[in-house]
Amino acid sequence: MKKSTLKVLALALVAVVVCITMVACAKTLNATYTYEINVAGVSSAKTTYEFSGKKVTLTVSSETIGVPATSTTLTGTYKIKGDTITFDFDEDTTGAYSVAVPFEETDNGIKIAGVEYTKQ
Repeated sequence: MKKSTLKVLALALVAVVVCITMVACAKTLNATYTYEINVAGVSSAKTTYEFSGKKVTLTVSSETIGVPATSTTLTGTYKIKGDTITFDFDEDTTGAYSVAVPFEETDNGIKIAGVEYTKQ
């Protein structure tokens, strides 16, 4: 084999190893984070993100006096890249869709799209 061919193969191998390392080191979360709001004891809402590896479950529930409580759950996957988190929700919940929003880790939890969720 020529030296130039060996150099190209070695460079390609290094590139593959770097790509695999970057994917393997992707940021993941393994916790539950919640945001709750209560309006004068009349109405309340709660949003919970449950992260496990690359999977996420989002549950949104609300209660208002005199109205039956409601709850919706979405399941899917997520990716964190820099200061952005991208959610890919499954088709079997409410229809497949993807959304990318600002993400930040805080002392008490995380911020998603500017809303702070407390780690449980």
